[in-house]
Amino acid sequence: MYETEVEDHVKMWLYRDIFGHDFNLSFGPPCADSCATYDGLAAQLSDLDLQDVQRSKLLTQKEMHVCNADSGYKYLNADIKKSKDTSAPLEVLTFNMQQTLPVIPQSFSGILPETVMVCSCVLHQLFIHGDVGGKGKRGSSDVASATLKVLNELRKKTILPVNELILWSNGSTGQNKNFFIVVLWSYTIQKGFASKIRHIFLVSGHTFLPCDRDFSHIGKMKRTHINEIHTSEDWIQQSARHEKPFFVLPMKRQ
Repeated sequence: MYETEVEDHVKMWLYRDIFGHDFNLSFGPPCADSCATYDGLAAQLSDLDLQDVQRSKLLTQKEMHVCNADSGYKYLNADIKKSKDTSAPLEVLTFNMQQTLPVIPQSFSGILPETVMVCSCVLHQLFIHGDVGGKGKRGSSDVASATLKVLNELRKKTILPVNELILWSNGSTGQNKNFFIVVLWSYTIQKGFASKIRHIFLVSGHTFLPCDRDFSHIGKMKRTHINEIHTSEDWIQQSARHEKPFFVLPMKRQ
């Protein structure tokens, strides 16, 4: 409406001069993957007209939320520490889905999505699942299939079976917290992968996992080598590392 009804548009430098120099205000990009609960409580606490009783109640809620989130990371680190003990009959796995990675075929003018799932195994190599079918699906059945493939590979490497298998992930209902995953854990126990399975979900908005660190390494390729990516195998080659290289498990949709 401003551009259509006003002929003389104000230049950007004038906005920066007024808001930056006169009012000491700055505008940055919105935070990604922030906690909606924490942001909501912080926004309510910024109200200057808030009563003392309401402010005290909101501060208590905020402190409890942060405490619950921190306790989740403490338990995760404790499980990882226990798994490093070779005498402990347990294994810890963290898994998550990375955002869809673009693939530009040389014979196609559009962009076809590819899905990559990263499943990090503590003290072992990293596993990447690539949906080379080009469908880019990320449902619960796809997560279950990829996780089962990783578990089978761990059994081949004699990492499994163990007495207790601990899995950490976010609480996404469509991918991790659903009937398909429950059936998967029941199946893995019947097949002797582990005698006991614990699947733990981090607090929503505070779900940074060890495997998420590898997403940044893969994501850097989008900024530097995006024009060189024409197949899903190109992502694997461009994201390869000299130290602790990814162990790749390709998957095809049947």
